[in-house]
Amino acid sequence: MNKISIFGLHAQREIILEQLHKTGLIEINQTNTQDASQSKTQCDEHMQTVEAALAVLDEYAPEKIGFMAARPVASVEQYHADATRRDIVLQVAEQIICLDEQVREPVVQPVGAQESEYTRMISGVLPGVWQAEQLQEKLDEHNLNAVHFEIHSAEKRQSQVWFVVMNSDEKSLPRYC
Repeated sequence: MNKISIFGLHAQREIILEQLHKTGLIEINQTNTQDASQSKTQCDEHMQTVEAALAVLDEYAPEKIGFMAARPVASVEQYHADATRRDIVLQVAEQIICLDEQVREPVVQPVGAQESEYTRMISGVLPGVWQAEQLQEKLDEHNLNAVHFEIHSAEKRQSQVWFVVMNSDEKSLPRYC
Protein backbone atom coordinates (compact mmCIF):
# COMPACT_ATOMS: atom_id res chain seq x y z
CA MET A 1 0.00 0.00 0.00
CA ASN A 2 1.31 3.45 -0.89
CA LYS A 3 1.15 6.38 1.46
CA ILE A 4 0.41 9.91 0.33
CA SER A 5 0.28 13.16 2.26
CA ILE A 6 -2.17 15.82 1.24
CA PHE A 7 -1.71 19.42 2.28
CA GLY A 8 -4.49 21.92 1.84
CA LEU A 9 -6.26 24.85 3.31
CA HIS A 10 -7.92 24.18 6.64
CA ALA A 11 -11.14 25.77 5.35
CA GLN A 12 -11.36 23.18 2.54
CA ARG A 13 -10.47 20.22 4.75
CA GLU A 14 -13.98 18.73 4.97
CA ILE A 15 -14.63 19.06 1.24
CA ILE A 16 -11.33 17.37 0.34
CA LEU A 17 -11.87 14.53 2.82
CA GLU A 18 -15.44 14.01 1.62
CA GLN A 19 -14.39 13.81 -2.03
CA LEU A 20 -11.59 11.36 -1.24
CA HIS A 21 -13.92 9.21 0.85
CA LYS A 22 -16.49 9.06 -1.97
CA THR A 23 -13.92 7.56 -4.36
CA GLY A 24 -13.50 4.57 -2.04
CA LEU A 25 -9.99 3.99 -3.33
CA ILE A 26 -8.13 5.36 -0.35
CA GLU A 27 -8.10 4.94 3.40
CA ILE A 28 -7.96 8.19 5.35
CA ASN A 29 -5.81 8.35 8.49
CA GLN A 30 -5.20 11.47 10.51
CA THR A 31 -1.57 12.49 10.92
CA ASN A 32 0.11 14.28 13.72
CA THR A 33 0.28 17.96 12.81
CA GLN A 34 3.09 18.43 15.33
CA ASP A 35 5.34 16.13 13.25
CA ALA A 36 4.52 18.16 10.16
CA SER A 37 5.31 21.44 11.90
CA GLN A 38 8.62 20.05 13.20
CA SER A 39 9.51 18.93 9.67
CA LYS A 40 8.60 22.35 8.31
CA THR A 41 10.70 24.07 10.98
CA GLN A 42 13.68 21.84 10.22
CA CYS A 43 13.24 22.44 6.49
CA ASP A 44 13.13 26.22 7.09
CA GLU A 45 16.36 26.02 9.14
CA HIS A 46 18.08 24.06 6.37
CA MET A 47 16.87 26.59 3.78
CA GLN A 48 18.28 29.48 5.84
CA THR A 49 21.64 27.71 6.12
CA VAL A 50 21.84 27.06 2.39
CA GLU A 51 20.67 30.58 1.52
CA ALA A 52 23.32 32.07 3.84
CA ALA A 53 25.99 29.94 2.16
CA LEU A 54 24.77 31.03 -1.28
CA ALA A 55 24.92 34.67 -0.17
CA VAL A 56 28.56 34.17 0.90
CA LEU A 57 29.40 32.53 -2.43
CA ASP A 58 27.63 35.33 -4.28
CA GLU A 59 29.85 37.89 -2.49
CA TYR A 60 33.04 36.15 -3.59
CA ALA A 61 32.00 35.03 -7.06
CA PRO A 62 28.64 36.36 -8.23
CA GLU A 63 26.87 34.12 -10.71
CA LYS A 64 26.74 35.70 -14.14
CA ILE A 65 23.20 35.33 -15.42
CA GLY A 66 21.83 36.85 -18.57
CA PHE A 67 19.02 39.35 -18.30
CA MET A 68 16.43 37.05 -19.83
CA ALA A 69 17.90 33.75 -18.63
CA ALA A 70 15.36 31.07 -17.83
CA ARG A 71 15.45 29.14 -14.59
CA PRO A 72 16.87 25.65 -15.00
CA VAL A 73 14.29 22.88 -14.95
CA ALA A 74 15.19 19.70 -13.08
CA SER A 75 13.76 16.33 -13.97
CA VAL A 76 12.08 14.20 -11.31
CA GLU A 77 15.10 11.88 -11.27
CA GLN A 78 17.45 14.82 -10.77
CA TYR A 79 15.28 16.17 -7.96
CA HIS A 80 15.33 12.83 -6.13
CA ALA A 81 19.08 12.45 -6.68
CA ASP A 82 19.63 15.93 -5.18
CA ALA A 83 17.35 15.10 -2.25
CA THR A 84 19.48 12.06 -1.37
CA ARG A 85 22.54 14.33 -1.12
CA ARG A 86 20.83 16.70 1.33
CA ASP A 87 23.17 15.92 4.22
CA ILE A 88 26.25 16.53 2.07
CA VAL A 89 24.83 19.83 0.82
CA LEU A 90 24.11 20.97 4.38
CA GLN A 91 27.64 20.05 5.50
CA VAL A 92 29.16 22.02 2.63
CA ALA A 93 26.88 25.00 3.37
CA GLU A 94 27.93 24.98 7.03
CA GLN A 95 31.61 24.78 6.02
CA ILE A 96 31.18 27.79 3.71
CA ILE A 97 29.58 29.81 6.50
CA CYS A 98 32.31 28.76 8.95
CA LEU A 99 35.10 29.72 6.53
CA ASP A 100 33.46 33.08 5.89
CA GLU A 101 33.36 33.76 9.62
CA GLN A 102 37.06 32.90 9.87
CA VAL A 103 37.88 35.34 7.06
CA ARG A 104 35.95 38.10 8.80
CA GLU A 105 37.76 37.65 12.12
CA PRO A 106 39.78 40.69 13.15
CA VAL A 107 43.51 40.80 12.55
CA VAL A 108 45.73 39.78 15.42
CA GLN A 109 48.18 42.39 16.62
CA PRO A 110 51.74 41.99 15.35
CA VAL A 111 54.01 39.80 17.44
CA GLY A 112 55.98 41.80 19.99
CA ALA A 113 53.84 44.93 19.63
CA GLN A 114 52.62 46.44 22.87
CA GLU A 115 50.41 49.29 23.89
CA SER A 116 51.81 51.89 26.23
CA GLU A 117 50.48 54.56 28.51
CA TYR A 118 50.31 56.99 25.59
CA THR A 119 49.57 54.73 22.61
CA ARG A 120 46.90 52.26 21.63
CA MET A 121 46.85 49.51 18.99
CA ILE A 122 43.73 49.04 16.86
CA SER A 123 43.27 46.23 14.37
CA GLY A 124 40.45 46.00 11.90
CA VAL A 125 39.16 45.32 8.44
CA LEU A 126 38.52 47.92 5.75
CA PRO A 127 36.18 47.19 2.85
CA GLY A 128 37.88 46.71 -0.51
CA VAL A 129 41.56 46.84 -1.45
CA TRP A 130 43.55 49.63 0.24
CA GLN A 131 47.05 50.78 -0.65
CA ALA A 132 49.37 52.50 1.86
CA GLU A 133 49.28 55.80 -0.04
CA GLN A 134 45.50 55.78 -0.23
CA LEU A 135 45.19 55.11 3.51
CA GLN A 136 47.76 57.82 4.36
CA GLU A 137 45.78 60.36 2.30
CA LYS A 138 42.62 59.44 4.19
CA LEU A 139 44.39 59.88 7.52
CA ASP A 140 45.86 63.21 6.39
CA GLU A 141 42.35 64.44 5.55
CA HIS A 142 41.51 64.00 9.23
CA ASN A 143 44.79 65.56 10.46
CA LEU A 144 46.05 62.29 11.91
CA ASN A 145 49.72 62.59 11.05
CA ALA A 146 51.00 60.81 14.17
CA VAL A 147 49.31 57.51 13.30
CA HIS A 148 51.41 54.54 12.31
CA PHE A 149 49.71 51.79 10.33
CA GLU A 150 50.53 48.62 8.46
CA ILE A 151 48.37 46.81 5.95
CA HIS A 152 48.46 43.16 6.95
CA SER A 153 46.69 41.87 3.82
CA ALA A 154 44.72 43.35 0.96
CA GLU A 155 42.26 41.12 -0.83
CA LYS A 156 39.44 41.68 -3.29
CA ARG A 157 36.80 42.22 -0.60
CA GLN A 158 38.75 43.61 2.32
CA SER A 159 42.06 44.84 3.68
CA GLN A 160 43.26 43.90 7.15
CA VAL A 161 45.04 46.79 8.86
CA TRP A 162 46.46 47.65 12.26
CA PHE A 163 47.10 51.12 13.62
CA VAL A 164 49.18 52.56 16.45
CA VAL A 165 47.62 55.82 17.59
CA MET A 166 48.16 58.27 20.39
CA ASN A 167 45.47 57.86 23.04
CA SER A 168 44.50 61.50 22.49
CA ASP A 169 44.02 60.86 18.72
CA GLU A 170 42.01 57.66 19.04
CA LYS A 171 38.65 59.43 19.09
CA SER A 172 39.61 61.38 15.97
CA LEU A 173 40.20 58.21 14.00
CA PRO A 174 37.34 57.85 11.48
CA ARG A 175 35.04 54.85 12.04
CA TYR A 176 35.85 53.44 8.59
CA CYS A 177 39.61 53.62 9.18
